[in-house]
Amino acid sequence: MTFFVIAANSTSSFTFTVPSITLNNGLLELTALTTLIGSGIAVSLCFGTRGSAGLAWAPMSAFGTVGSYVLVLLTLSFRSSTSDGAIGMELDLGVTWSARANSVRKHMDRALGVVCDARDREGAGKSWRDVYAFDLPTAAILSRLPDTKPEAPLRIFTYAKYDFLRKHDTRFHMFTLLATLTKLAEIYVLWMLGNEFVLKRRPESEPGNLDILAGQVPRVGQEGGSRKVVLGVAENPRRLLPWKIMWATGAFICAGSLVFLYFVLGQQPNEVVFAWVGFQLLWLVLRILVYHLAEPEDPLINRSFSSRSFQEISDEMKLRVIRLALALSKYQTHGHPRGDYSYTEDCFSEKQLLLFRTASRYPHYQIPPTTAPPTSFKVNVMAVVGDTTLSSALWVMGKSKLTPMDLYDCCILLFSMHVSALPNAPRKTFMVPSVRALSGRSLPSHFIPKGSSNLGFGLTWYYWIPCEGGLWLELATEEDTMRIVGDHQVQVMTDEQLTAKFAAGTLNIGCTHVDDIKQILKICQGATQTFLELLS
Repeated sequence: MTFFVIAANSTSSFTFTVPSITLNNGLLELTALTTLIGSGIAVSLCFGTRGSAGLAWAPMSAFGTVGSYVLVLLTLSFRSSTSDGAIGMELDLGVTWSARANSVRKHMDRALGVVCDARDREGAGKSWRDVYAFDLPTAAILSRLPDTKPEAPLRIFTYAKYDFLRKHDTRFHMFTLLATLTKLAEIYVLWMLGNEFVLKRRPESEPGNLDILAGQVPRVGQEGGSRKVVLGVAENPRRLLPWKIMWATGAFICAGSLVFLYFVLGQQPNEVVFAWVGFQLLWLVLRILVYHLAEPEDPLINRSFSSRSFQEISDEMKLRVIRLALALSKYQTHGHPRGDYSYTEDCFSEKQLLLFRTASRYPHYQIPPTTAPPTSFKVNVMAVVGDTTLSSALWVMGKSKLTPMDLYDCCILLFSMHVSALPNAPRKTFMVPSVRALSGRSLPSHFIPKGSSNLGFGLTWYYWIPCEGGLWLELATEEDTMRIVGDHQVQVMTDEQLTAKFAAGTLNIGCTHVDDIKQILKICQGATQTFLELLS
């Protein structure tokens, strides 16, 4: 293409010609062939599996690096075995509802575990994640640790306290990094013819910040199996923002330079092209050598762990175990037949959960003796622990064979009320194991067995608090709000009244007789004891 430029007030002109793009020198075919040989290694090096040396050598040769950084970004967006090994695969369990995360969970098998950040001391769940694939360094750590059987007492693993030197061949990495300067020889020859930092090893005594609960985690329809609790695992640096920025920058630079490279080479004489091809083949061979000579980057592979029982660890570590149990409870709600929207008022906050530690436990609520027993009165519900938290606590502590389905209608209510009808009467707090069921009018059946899904409307939580003398306090939330925390009016009911209400089938739940909730209550009282051991 030729442009004619004529200067103003001048009769002279000059022409400027843009060279046409020519790709008839076999470069595309050669690149396609070498991509089959070296692209997998290039992508692996881009992921940092061979440390700083491999990262620097990843783009050395254009052969096999065609779109390697672009492929890395695509791999991060679409799950693959390569991305699983580099950064794992996990979803956010935080407070923000995510339609995408919930959709992914529905098509996944149960999680391999949950992870919490020990630096998140607010206990609000912002750092909680359910893990479906651990990255290779973390998976290697977990594979070395023994499983804790379902009914065995809880064992806590932490890094042993000693100065530890990470496994890192500094000399090899320095030499290999300096060897990348030979790329300047290619630039010089072609011109004549036409990073991750290497850190000096230093002793480390402080553990990491990630707490992991891994194993055959329980959820409705699947009982829990063996488990491992590891506190203070070092975080994989590839999950941090600087690496993602580096990958994005590398993708932009490599993709742009590759297009420019073929544009320029298409205009060069054959001797330049042949020289360039020779250098690329040399870098390709050397890159493969670096990949196989450099050991996989797993600097903490040889660090020792110590094991202690739950009673032997500090109070701060116990709080971290509690956070893991709450994260597992949050995970269970996402795959629960009732839907996670039914559990928005349940206690998932560490601060709120600790209210149960100081509260007095009552197996039954005792109605104050009066000449005429009240038929209803007002209570203030402070917090509720639901079935997902109870099943998570029992599985973590290894104290029971009860499954999430066994605890489906169990809960613990923490509520307060005035001790008398006198003005300014003091309030008394009660913690009582109770029974609850989710009632709805979205299905026509009168008796819906537990474990059935609901359609998400016409829903009401019914709570039954046991009292002495065969009496019950019935508490019902407003339809579709399902808000339990706050003031509520409770109804005093007898065994006969509850049986009649259940038999009528108007609640659309599985209970048909008061004996059904008595059996559930017995299970709940045993589960409450284990739950309080976790809080001790």
